[in-house]
Amino acid sequence: MQEDHKLSSIECPNCGFDIEAEVTTTIRPDDQSLDELFNGELNNLICHQCAQEFLYETPLVYKNEDDSFIIYYNPEIPAEEWKTAEEQMQKVLSLSLENLEPEDRPDCRLTLDRNEFVEKIALSLADLDDKLIEYLKFHIFKQDATIDAQQQTLLYDFSRSDKDMIEFSIMDNDKGKVLQNTQTPMTALEQMRTQLEADDCPIDIDELFDGLYVQVKKLHQL
Repeated sequence: MQEDHKLSSIECPNCGFDIEAEVTTTIRPDDQSLDELFNGELNNLICHQCAQEFLYETPLVYKNEDDSFIIYYNPEIPAEEWKTAEEQMQKVLSLSLENLEPEDRPDCRLTLDRNEFVEKIALSLADLDDKLIEYLKFHIFKQDATIDAQQQTLLYDFSRSDKDMIEFSIMDNDKGKVLQNTQTPMTALEQMRTQLEADDCPIDIDELFDGLYVQVKKLHQL
């Protein structure tokens, strides 16, 4: 499938010169722009006037091959306003998908920063349930006193995880830098899945992560 782009007039943040550039708006698994996203190069532009290189942030959409899973990224909404953003996006989707039967509607996610967007895509490509991953993060925060859920973020490290071990980068929220990594055996993740799927389990993970914004911070606010 073809990548989706739009031609935009963009003001250079350094000198104010108007640049006309083609920016990516939609990404699919086989697109070259997916590699650019993972490498931090997607929609990086260079000003023809001052030669300043800068990242142009714009809303993005990721769609898998059959469009049954869609991830939205909206950088224009502050992360702390996720509840409002989720409600607004739900209304938009309800209108746009109203002609589809419930079983035919795509599974959708809303993300509000690039790290969340990249992580959701990487989890999808690795065939990992993002709700289960966020629940695992919740337990890591509870069990490891050295990781502060208010000051740090756990991000799935797709470059280091494999079939035996799932690895998370621990990022400092204020500094925006990775401090270290933490590992969890994949067998522990599967044990967690089995426990959650048991008939006598009091926890419904779909209820815990109800809505479009599936992030561990929801559980911290319960």
